[in-house]
Amino acid sequence: MIDLELYKYRKIDIEETILEDKKIIISKYQKELKINDTKTPLCNENNKMFINISKTIIKSPLFNDISFEISLSAEFINEDWFNLSVYSISKLDKIKLEKLEKLLLKHWKIFNNEYNH
Repeated sequence: MIDLELYKYRKIDIEETILEDKKIIISKYQKELKINDTKTPLCNENNKMFINISKTIIKSPLFNDISFEISLSAEFINEDWFNLSVYSISKLDKIKLEKLEKLLLKHWKIFNNEYNH
């Protein structure tokens, strides 16, 4: 299992729920992206960009499951919000994580450019 803290994600929340015979644990992580080019717009709200990850673990007598959701949310200059996520990811490793981070940022740039013009 991937250790997100090794990739500069910090744990910002954890929720545990018991539902019948299942224990559900949701851990939330966040990483600020370092943006070095002037062509990438930052979030209008805080002048930064963050990637968020939720890791969900379900434990029951019959099965154990783990899945991830990775997302990027940001405010446009007109104060509307953008949210793009990839969810129900069953296997997450360093290569897939880096690819998803790049794709989310790429689509933010494309969408922001089209939406704000």
